[in-house]
Amino acid sequence: NHGTTDEGGLIVEEYRVEYVVDRVKTTGNVFLGLSIECAQCHSHKYDPISHKEYYEFFAFFNNNADSGKQTRGGNAPPMVDVISKESQAKRQAANAKLKAANEKIAAHRKGVQAAFEKWTVEAAKNVDAQPNEPTGLLAHFPLDEFKDRVGVDFVNEKNEVKWEGGGRTVAGQSGQAFRVEGNGFINVKDVQPPEWNQPFSFGCWVKPDAGNANGALFSKMNEGNAFRGFDLWLQQGSVGTHLISKWQDNAIKVVSKAKVPAKKWTHVFVTYDGKGKAAGTKIYINGKVQEHNIEADGLNGTIQTPKEFRIGRRFNSAQANNIEIDDVRLYGRELIVADISAVSGSNPIAPILAIASDKRSPKQTETLLNHYLNNINQPHQKLAAEKRAAEAEIAAANKSKVNTMVMGDLGNMRKTFVLERGHYEHPLKEEEIKPGVPAFLPPMTEGAPANRLGLAQWLTRPDHPLTARVAVNRYWSLLFGQGIVKSVSDFGTQGAWPTHPALLDWLATDFVKNDWNIKHTFKQIVMSATYRQSSKLNRELYNRDPENKLIARGPRFRLQGEFVRDNALAVSGLMVDQVGGPGVKPYQPPGLWNEVSLGGNVRFRQDTGENLYRKSMYTYWKRSAPAPSMTIFDAPTREKCMVERPRTNTPLQALVTLNDPQFTEAARNLAQRMVKEGGQTAPERVTYGYRLVAARQPKPIVTNILVAAYNEELENFKKNTEAADKLIAVGESKRDATINNAEHAAWTIVASMLLNLDEVITRL
Repeated sequence: NHGTTDEGGLIVEEYRVEYVVDRVKTTGNVFLGLSIECAQCHSHKYDPISHKEYYEFFAFFNNNADSGKQTRGGNAPPMVDVISKESQAKRQAANAKLKAANEKIAAHRKGVQAAFEKWTVEAAKNVDAQPNEPTGLLAHFPLDEFKDRVGVDFVNEKNEVKWEGGGRTVAGQSGQAFRVEGNGFINVKDVQPPEWNQPFSFGCWVKPDAGNANGALFSKMNEGNAFRGFDLWLQQGSVGTHLISKWQDNAIKVVSKAKVPAKKWTHVFVTYDGKGKAAGTKIYINGKVQEHNIEADGLNGTIQTPKEFRIGRRFNSAQANNIEIDDVRLYGRELIVADISAVSGSNPIAPILAIASDKRSPKQTETLLNHYLNNINQPHQKLAAEKRAAEAEIAAANKSKVNTMVMGDLGNMRKTFVLERGHYEHPLKEEEIKPGVPAFLPPMTEGAPANRLGLAQWLTRPDHPLTARVAVNRYWSLLFGQGIVKSVSDFGTQGAWPTHPALLDWLATDFVKNDWNIKHTFKQIVMSATYRQSSKLNRELYNRDPENKLIARGPRFRLQGEFVRDNALAVSGLMVDQVGGPGVKPYQPPGLWNEVSLGGNVRFRQDTGENLYRKSMYTYWKRSAPAPSMTIFDAPTREKCMVERPRTNTPLQALVTLNDPQFTEAARNLAQRMVKEGGQTAPERVTYGYRLVAARQPKPIVTNILVAAYNEELENFKKNTEAADKLIAVGESKRDATINNAEHAAWTIVASMLLNLDEVITRL
């Protein structure tokens, strides 16, 4: 979960290597307790990890599939989809229906041959004389059928036509068509259109859901190289095309004035005369030439790009979601009106029916069969309706899914070399580095794969000298404020010696024996007599052990920011104990996100209701602008891995617990509990509130101080009712209106004092 960048001028390989370096550092710190990153640039004389061994460890992560440059369009691959259990059950049921429908369709298809042949004979008798099919086809994608998500190019059957991602097949203008959904597309290799100075033509049938649809119907375009290439697209429902060498200086763009209707099959087509001018570019809708607007005019450079031909999008953008596409054609010449009329005729199968049955190719026969099944044969149409219903159920179940980025590997292992001085530009290619672990540690198990799986198996082998010790030492540090090894992230030669080596060994061994069960280890520690000691300090203990290394008394340290907030929510009765779910956005100062966003247009939208009172672990974390109330309490930004947080005590922290809306609201609700649940007298209410926050009875002197504070504040708020009203209005939770405003405000001040007590925000 390293930081990423989408900066325009970055060098992709530089940042990809940076991400690998971050993973190596994190793995070394977290699992091995070693500053393995020290060997990135060169070997150190007394360091057990050499420069070469660093890159052997680096090689485990160097096969990462993620790019050095991310996208601003949300999560970037590699990703996995996450779907709720309820939706998963619905999807499984719908998949079963879909499987059954496909089996029925396949069986019906086999048994319909005689009826199909009879129909072709009758249909051929009724075909009027048809114009000849236009010559010059470079590619023809009927989009009728995809076997194992593979389609066909009628012109070049060797071309790979592959359905990627979402989408589905639907009834088309002729046979079946491809419906773009979920950014799915058809990817075609080896399609080579003519050059900018050569004529060519292209088009398809299209059926958008909306009359103002947008998206590329098909394209061969490289957005990363000034949009070089060509496309056919819809722009607010109008038909447009780009022919681009370099946008916008060396390009043609024309857009029809007429629009394509919604939910109706329409034939769209473009011809280009190869002269580099918009005047030689024509748009046809249903065989009729259209008036068009010119948005770029002047092409005199190559439009060739190595990017692949894609149906349903450009290479990385302009997805044609909710648009159905059929019969995509590309010609190597400028078609004339008569040619386009033939292609866009109302009876697209007539030219095939006009061919004698024994002269038709297998693909032509397949096209006729698909047309017959989808448009003539009623039993098949009912089965197809069952299939579409199941697909709709699957689509509905998939709408609830979210995706999350994961670490993925390339198919073929990326070669690793030692980087001279650790610089991405200076690989020493004389020797390829294979994945491996430092020689001073146990070797990998014989037969283990030389990849991240093998590394994980090595890290968790029961006799590994570091992994379990490092883990339990970190848990100990969290509970005691200091590890058995004080340098939690450094078990190396520069790290601290363990204060209790035998205890560390026993905890590590017990951890492994209990299947690396973290909950078991925590329970074991917190139920021990050592953890349950009082932190009360006397002079004898201080003189003998001022740093409490021998743990003769309980630890005493300020709680983490998350614990401070969660404790305030819990004792006030506001805490929502819901487990799981998306991140939430509780109170924070307005405008912070704007300051760090590009153009200042990213707005923080505060949540409402229960989301304001979820545990702090669910707080949405924006690394460039983390929650201030957490960072003031030393929470890291999470841009880099931090094994152990620093611990400070500053006036800013007191300002948060005294004035932050979350704590003020918690104090108001705690005050309400004291009034409603704590008894009738002020001393009773003080005692009740003190026991809630500190889990013990207050001393008489403390009770007297707090009662006096209440009486003083009550008099103040009786004189200044506006201040009282303002104080008890902080926060979205509703107050009990039966409590007098001045009284409630006064108890809120007392409750705030309680929440700021040293023994409330400090582990004693």
